[in-house]
Amino acid sequence: MRPIKFDLPLNGTRIATLEQLEENLTPEIFEAFRSGKLAKWLRVRSLDEQAEAVDALLAGDNEREVQLLKGLYGVFGGETDHDLLQVAITERKRSLPLSHESYDMELEAINADFAKKELAYQQEIELLKNPPQPKVVEIRLGQFIARDDGTALDTETGLTWCRFVYGQKRQNNTASDNGITTDWDSALKVAREFNQQGGCAGYTDWRLPTIDELSTLMSKIHDVNHIAVFTKIGGDFWSSSEYDSDYACVSFSHGKREWLEKSDKCHVRLVRG
Repeated sequence: MRPIKFDLPLNGTRIATLEQLEENLTPEIFEAFRSGKLAKWLRVRSLDEQAEAVDALLAGDNEREVQLLKGLYGVFGGETDHDLLQVAITERKRSLPLSHESYDMELEAINADFAKKELAYQQEIELLKNPPQPKVVEIRLGQFIARDDGTALDTETGLTWCRFVYGQKRQNNTASDNGITTDWDSALKVAREFNQQGGCAGYTDWRLPTIDELSTLMSKIHDVNHIAVFTKIGGDFWSSSEYDSDYACVSFSHGKREWLEKSDKCHVRLVRG
């Protein structure tokens, strides 16, 4: 006896064709699915491949309705966004009596999934705000610890120095020129602007050294380790120390101190600590 075709009631519509089913596929299909009516509806239309796929879903774990609806979309050749499926399931649950046995479980799973995505989103935002810093390579050279981030720590004084002088063109911890000389007022401005533009090695508290601090560096200028650590060995460098409104103290390449007019031109090497 030949099976009698019947229509599938869905969303207030009598579904007679596969095309109509695909257009009206919503969570309302669950009742026909779980009762076996959907598979039977497919078989009387000789849609055996789809019927077998529906049977496989029915035999599996179909309590998670979001995954189930996604599986049914796959059977009938459709695709949809996972979040949209969650919204559709939630709306269906809200329309059902609160006594529906799987309501709390499904809603809890939906909320947990949203919370998981929200956490992943926040972690991604935080990573964009604070990207991981590359590992700094250090090498010990006498009293100095030279770093490939452009800084050097003097282990005797605790001061951290810029290995480069103002205006030098840097590449791979070497410099191709001698930098730029400037007057004393401009040297102070150089330090402020350097910090405002991001500083060096993640620090923005760089400054002109005092004459005492600068002398600890310049007195060892001919030491082999000093030469290996710092660019621009020779020359005259500004300190922050003032004699009066017209004169400031500098340290020369031979390590001696002297007062120069603030309008003179000298190099700038910044320090922190």
